[in-house]
Parts: sequence; C-alpha cells; structure tokens
Amino acid sequence: MKKAALYSISAMFALFLLLWVLIPIQNSQDRIETTLQTVGGYRLPNSEGEKQFYKNVLLYKQKVFIQQKPISLIILDATHNRHVVHDPLFCFQGAGWRVTEKKEVQLPHNKGAAKLIYMSRGNEKKEFLYWFSDRKSCFHSFLTHWLKTTWRRLSFGLLSDEPLLIFLEKSGLNAPEWETILEQLPDLFTL
Repeated sequence: MKKAALYSISAMFALFLLLWVLIPIQNSQDRIETTLQTVGGYRLPNSEGEKQFYKNVLLYKQKVFIQQKPISLIILDATHNRHVVHDPLFCFQGAGWRVTEKKEVQLPHNKGAAKLIYMSRGNEKKEFLYWFSDRKSCFHSFLTHWLKTTWRRLSFGLLSDEPLLIFLEKSGLNAPEWETILEQLPDLFTL
C-alpha cells in the first residue's frame, strides 16, 4: 500500500515536471509594446552588457517627455528568468550611490504603491520611483513579487500575469513633480 502511494506520488511529480518543461509561459511583450506606444517618447537601445545580463528577459528602455522634460522609463519582464529581478538599490549602491531617503508613494487612482528613492554620489543626485504591476495591482515589495511569480509558474501562467518591474527616473534639473509624472502615465499602472 505504501509503495503504491509512493509510486503514484512519484509519477504525478514526474508528470508535473514534464509539463513544467513542455508548456511555455507567455511573456508580456505585446502588452508592453502597446503601452510604450501610448506613453510616447522614443526607445533606447540596450547596451551589450545589458543584453548579456538580462539574457532571456524583456528589457525595454524608453525616454518619455512630461511637460517637455525627459523621464527615463524602464520596463522589465522576467518571465523566463526571474532571478535577474532584484532591488535596484543593489546596483546603485555598488556604483557608489548613497541612499539619502526612501519612502512609499501612493499611485494615483488607488492603483497601489511605489517606492521613491533619493540618492547622491558626490555632487550628483538622483531620484527614481519603481513598482511592479501585474495588471491587477501595483506594489513595490520584492517578497510579493517572488510569491506572485512562484504562483504563476506553479499554475503554468494560467492564473495570473507576470508582475513587470517599472522604473522611472527623473532626468536633469527642473523635472516635473512625481505626482504630475504619474498622472501623465496612467497606462503604466495596468501594464
């Protein structure tokens, strides 16, 4: 009796693993490209280093303009390599940037929350905002991202959309306020 149950469990596990390999999970390429057309601006090429690091990942970089001021937009879909998704602070701090402030920001129209980061390196200053969007909710927690992507993989992508990492960075002086930027980019909250 115990052997039969063990064989049954082993067979089901083997079938699950076989299906896991054979059933492809769809990425979000179409919805990202449609959204990038609506937000305007122009695409930026990925560097060779980015192509290597983000192998098997959809990385979109676009320069958008709010009140004629440039804003950098990065969208990352890690459907086929979720291990590259990490806290952006790791890269910045590794490059010598120091966090001077970070806080949670509520997105317009009760769409969820994002993380706003202020950084400095010598006389340079940066501020950026990031969140994840899975079409239903926006959040900035990497634990929530991991749980949602794990659930998606266990369900073969049938029960949810991939949470995309959305990253905005102000460029130059006199950039619009974050509230204005977010009000002008509502399509990013349902991406």
